[in-house]
Amino acid sequence: MAKKKTIKEQIEKMDIQINAWENKIATMKEERKELVKQQRESDLKNLYQTIQHKGLDISQVFDIINNIK
Repeated sequence: MAKKKTIKEQIEKMDIQINAWENKIATMKEERKELVKQQRESDLKNLYQTIQHKGLDISQVFDIINNIK
């Protein structure tokens, strides 16, 4: 028959599991941060290409944006 774990052993096991999950969450947050950065860079690249394709300069783009109501 397996020995029943003491409360202290159960707490230690839970602490180890919590620590592992906290590390996993921290890793996932860093990965998410990098993905958000990549998406932003992609969006800015697409915006810049569209501006160039339309033959606009930055002041024209600001004028267009500022005239949106």
